Amino acid sequence: MSTSSLASPTTEKAQKLKEAQLKIGMALKNAQYALTTHAHRGLTTALHENASALTALSTYLSLSGSPVKAAAIAGQMAKILKSVGTYVSAKERNSGTSQHTEVSRLSSSFNTPPSSSVVLDELGLLPETPHESAGLVAELQRVVRELTRERDAMADEKRALEAALEESRQHSTVTPHTAFEAHSPDTADKDPDVVIRQLHAEVKGLKHEVREEHMRAAALQDQLHEAEEQIEDQQDQVQALKMQLRLSQEEKLSQDAAFAKKEEEIKALQEAFLQNSRNTAAPSSAVAAAATRSPHGYVDKDDFDALKLQNQLLQQALREQTTQTRPTDPHAVLSQQTLEEIEADHHQQLEAMKLTIQEQYNRETQLLDKQRSMQDTIDDLKRQLQLSSNRQWVQQEREKHLNEMDSAERHMEHLQETVERHEQHIHLQQTKLQHYAENERSTSDMIKNLEQHHDTQIAKLNQQIIELRDELNKACRREQELHDQLQASNTETQATIAATTEQYNHHQQHISSLTHSMAAEREQHESRVAELQQAHAAQVAELQQRLEVERDHAAANQSTAAECESALQQRLSELRTSMAAEREQHESRVAELQQAHAAQVAELQQAHAAQVAELQQRLEVERDHAAANQSTAAECESALQQRLSELRTSMAAEREQHESRVAELQQAHAAQVAELQQRLEVERDHAAANQSTAAECESALQQRLSELRTSMAAEREQHESRVAELQKAHAAQVAELQQAHAAQVAELQQTHAAQVAELQQRLEVERDHAAANQSTAAECESALQQRLSELRTSMAAEREQHESRVAELQQAHAAQVAELQQ
Repeated sequence: MSTSSLASPTTEKAQKLKEAQLKIGMALKNAQYALTTHAHRGLTTALHENASALTALSTYLSLSGSPVKAAAIAGQMAKILKSVGTYVSAKERNSGTSQHTEVSRLSSSFNTPPSSSVVLDELGLLPETPHESAGLVAELQRVVRELTRERDAMADEKRALEAALEESRQHSTVTPHTAFEAHSPDTADKDPDVVIRQLHAEVKGLKHEVREEHMRAAALQDQLHEAEEQIEDQQDQVQALKMQLRLSQEEKLSQDAAFAKKEEEIKALQEAFLQNSRNTAAPSSAVAAAATRSPHGYVDKDDFDALKLQNQLLQQALREQTTQTRPTDPHAVLSQQTLEEIEADHHQQLEAMKLTIQEQYNRETQLLDKQRSMQDTIDDLKRQLQLSSNRQWVQQEREKHLNEMDSAERHMEHLQETVERHEQHIHLQQTKLQHYAENERSTSDMIKNLEQHHDTQIAKLNQQIIELRDELNKACRREQELHDQLQASNTETQATIAATTEQYNHHQQHISSLTHSMAAEREQHESRVAELQQAHAAQVAELQQRLEVERDHAAANQSTAAECESALQQRLSELRTSMAAEREQHESRVAELQQAHAAQVAELQQAHAAQVAELQQRLEVERDHAAANQSTAAECESALQQRLSELRTSMAAEREQHESRVAELQQAHAAQVAELQQRLEVERDHAAANQSTAAECESALQQRLSELRTSMAAEREQHESRVAELQKAHAAQVAELQQAHAAQVAELQQTHAAQVAELQQRLEVERDHAAANQSTAAECESALQQRLSELRTSMAAEREQHESRVAELQQAHAAQVAELQQ
C-alpha cells in the first residue's frame, strides 16, 4: 500500500510535466505559424501564444523540469518577441514614410490638374506588407498609364483646336466694322473658353465614372481578399488539426515503443528464469524465493512494469512448482489465469492501437478531401471574378491570381507529399507492429519447444531412475532371499561368524557414514535456507530501491525508449546465443550423466554378480557350520534390527522437521504472493483510471473535431451564400454599368452632333469676322500656349514626384524583403 501511495504523486507529477511540455510546444508552434503565414495580422495571436507558453514554462519549472530544455524554450520565445518587434518597427517606419509622402502630395497638389490630384488623393496610404506594396506598385503603374493616356488625349484635342483655328484663318474674309461692333467683346472672348470648359466638364464626367468603376472594382477586390482571408483561417484550422493528429500519432508511436520494450523485457526475464531453473535443482521453496532475483543487465522501468514482471516470474515459479509437487495448487491456477488475462489485455491494446491508427488515417483523408473541395470553390470564385470584367486591370489581376493559383497548387502538392509521407510512416508502423507480433509468436513458440524438450528429458531421466530403483529393489530382494537361506541352513561355521562380524563392522561403518552425511546435508540445508532468506530479503530491499528510483526517473526514461529498445534487442540476441550455448551444455551434461549412469549400472551389476558368486561359495562352506553358529547369528540379527529401528526413528524425526520447515517457507511464499497480487490489483486500478482519462481526452478531442466540422460547414454555407450574393450584385452592377454606359454614349453622341452643328454655325459666323478675331485668336493661342506650358511643367513635376515615390516604395519594399529574409 505504501508503494502505491508513493507512486501516485510521482505519476501525477510526470503527467503534469508532460502536459506542460505539450502546451509549450503547441504555443510556440502556433506563434511561429502566425508570424510566418500572415505577420501583419498575427502579431496579437503570436503575443498571446507566447504568453501562454510563458505560463506553461513557469509550471514546467515549478515541477522541477530540465533547466536545459527551459533555456532552449526561453531562447525560442526571445526569437518570437524579436520578430514581433521587427514587424512593429517596420510598420512604424512605413507609417512615417506615408506621412512624409502625404505632406509632399499636399504641397504638390496646388500645381496639378483636377484629374491628377483626385487620382493621387486615392493613393495616399502606404502598404504594410510586401504583398500590399507590390499591389500599390501595380496600382501606381496603372495610374501612370492613365495619366499618359489623358495627356495624349489632351494633346489630340489641342491639335484639333489648332487645326480648326488654322482653317478659320485660311477661310476667313474681311467684314465691315459694324458687324464687328454688333457682337459684344465678351461673347467673342468667351466662345473658345466655353468650348474648352465643356470639353473639360465632359472629361471630368468620364473620369468620375471611371473612378466610380474603379471604386466598385476595389470593393469587389476587398471582398475577394476577405474571402481569401476566411479561407486562410480555415486552412489554419486544418493545419492545427493536422498538428494535433501528428501529436497523437507521436504519442501512439511512443506507446508502441514502450509496449515493445515491455514485451522484450518480459521475454528476456522469462528466458533468464528458464535458464536458472534448468541449471539449478533446488526444492520448490528455494525456486520460489529465487524467482524475484533480477537478471544481469536489468534496465529502468516504471512501477507497473516492475510489478508485472514480478508477477510473471512468480507465475513461472508456481508453474514449475506445480509440475514438481501437485498439479492442483490454487496459487498456480491463479497465476496462470492472471498471465492469460495480461496476454489478452496486451493483444487488446495492440488491436486498439491499430484501430486508432486507421481512424487517424481516415480523418486525414477526410480533411484532405475537404481542403480539395475548398480549393475548388476558390478556383471557381477566381474564375468568375476574372470573367466579370473586361478592362486592363483584370488582365493584371488574372496574372496575379494565376501566380497565386500556381503557388496554391504547389502548396497542395506539398501537402499531398506530406500526406504520402504520413501514409508511408503509418505503413512502416504497421509493418513494425506485424514484425513485433511475428517476433513475439516465434519467441513464444521457441519457449514452448524448449519447455517440451526439457519436459521430455526430465521424463526420460525419471523413467531411468525408476528402472534403476526397480533393479536395486530386485537386488535387495535377492539378497534377502539369500539371507533367508542362510538363516534356514543350520550349517554355518566359525568362518561365517567371522564373515558376519566383518559384515557387521562394514554395516557399522556404512551407518556411521550415513549419519555423518545426513548431518552434513542437514547443515548444508540450514545454511542454504539461511542464505536463501538473506538473498530474498536483499532482493526485496533492492527491488524496493529500484522501484523508488524508477518512480523518480519515469519521466526521463521516455526520451531513451529507442536506446532501451536497441539494448533490449542486443540483450535478446545475447540471450539467444546464451540459450543456445546452455542448450548445448545441457545436452552434453545429459549425455555425460547417461554415460555415468550406464557405467554405474555396469559396475553395480558386476559387483552384484561377484557378491552372488562369493555368497554361493560361502553358502557351501557355511552349510557345514550352520548348527554351531545359530546363537551368534540370532544375536547379530537382533543387534542389527535394533540399529535399523533407531535409524528409522531418527530419519522420521528429521523428515518431520524438514516438512515443517518447507510448510513455513510455503506460507511465507504464499504471503508474498498475496501482497504482490494486492499491488497488482492497485496497479490495475491505476491503469484503468489512466485508460478512463485517456478515453475522456479522446472523447473531448472527438467533440472538438465535431464542433470544428460543424463550424466549417456553417462557414462554408455562409461563404457560398455570400459568394452567390456577390455574384448577383456584381451581375446587377455590370448590367447597370452597361445601361448607363449605353445611355451616356447616346447622350454624348447627341451632344457631340449638337456641338458640331453649333461649331459649324459659329465657324460660318467667324468666317465673316475672321479679320476682327485674329487678335482674339492670337490672345487665345497665347493663353492656350501658356496653359499647355503650365500643364507640361505640372506633369513633369508630377512625373518626378511619382518616380521619387516609386523609388522610395521600391527601397521600402527591398528593406522589408531583407528584414523578412533575415
